[in-house]
Amino acid sequence: MSWFKHFQKNRSPSSPAMIDGERQALNKIINMCSVATASAESAGLNPHADETKGAKLRFESARRMSLQLAQEITDASQRDAALELIVELCMKANDVQTATTLIKGIQTATIRERLLKEYPVDFY
Repeated sequence: MSWFKHFQKNRSPSSPAMIDGERQALNKIINMCSVATASAESAGLNPHADETKGAKLRFESARRMSLQLAQEITDASQRDAALELIVELCMKANDVQTATTLIKGIQTATIRERLLKEYPVDFY
């Protein structure tokens, strides 16, 4: 999660326009994750089947774009909410490795505990 720390050090919300931009980024992440849920579930059911390759590509694209948007969010609570959505998307696609990496970057204990309770996987 060093890339989140890098962006966090170099940026601070100094204007209302920046805060509105962060809200817009969070809303885009919410929309992308909700649209990509079906693709993630399909890719997670049978990751090696030829018919799920398109679904896997859509999931990976949504994950990548969501992570790029999450880097723009400097507010810890909003960033943690975005990471929670991305972790849930990854778990639906059985992408435990990415989910494990992302959950370590979540600073809010209640969000982390909720994810660990919902997905009883050894994240640490």
